Amino acid sequence: MQERGVEPNAVSYNAAISACEKGRQWEKAVGLINSMHNRGVEPNVISYSAAISACEKGGQWEKAVELLNSMQDRGVEPNVISYSAAISACGKCGQWEKAVELLNSMHNRGLEPDVVSYSAAISACEKGGQWEKAVELLNTMHYRGVKPNEITMPACIEVLEGAGRFAKADEIMVSAQKLGYFGTVRSSDSEIDLRGCSVAVARTLLRLVLLDLKSVSYPSRDIVIITGQGKGSGERGAVLPDQVRSFLIECSGPQITEVPTNPGRFLLVREDILTWAEAGYQTDRAVTK
Repeated sequence: MQERGVEPNAVSYNAAISACEKGRQWEKAVGLINSMHNRGVEPNVISYSAAISACEKGGQWEKAVELLNSMQDRGVEPNVISYSAAISACGKCGQWEKAVELLNSMHNRGLEPDVVSYSAAISACEKGGQWEKAVELLNTMHYRGVKPNEITMPACIEVLEGAGRFAKADEIMVSAQKLGYFGTVRSSDSEIDLRGCSVAVARTLLRLVLLDLKSVSYPSRDIVIITGQGKGSGERGAVLPDQVRSFLIECSGPQITEVPTNPGRFLLVREDILTWAEAGYQTDRAVTK
């Protein structure tokens, strides 16, 4: 543009910064913000929000917070998108305290956090092992009428499982199911589909299934447990099959019958479930704590 004598304006700069964000080029995004200042083009909330998001994707939490502060110093009011991106940047880098601080500052500035803002802060608490703060934020969402999403609930369950707060994890899972999440996991009485679940979410779901089997609903047929590889498997290979085996052994669950032709499936044979339930085995701390 400049070679042809056309001076870039805020719109063209914003498009370039957004392209850098999508391409995970955080340094170029920040460079374009600086270029705008140098050329007398005033960045707006769209410019800053895109640059902050680029820093979030690049794992640059300090630069994201710096940009958030810079825009306020220049009289540009951050919006919910700006804050959410900065909160997410802090969370991804393990800065849960800063993430919560930014969420609180939204309230102080008269901005109402949305589900993205809360979910980013709760995810930050999950990564920081702060289960009490995560639950507190979830309760605040309910109080303010913000409906949790498919990121919020698993993040809470993850941190509670990690902290050994199994009863609270179960409670949140039940709430999530009432909201319509994890509805495909047990679409029938004869199948439990855990594909796409993390280890923590799978453990919580299985714990609830065991409680259900023991208390009210003896099965009329065998139950198939489908694990697939499990969320987060990656280069490590399938993580969920071994974790499901370990969990059922740990909590004295029904005997597992392997499916030799498919390592991503297990059977809980009806007779084994009945034997387990009628014996009155206690599912120890993994179920009752």
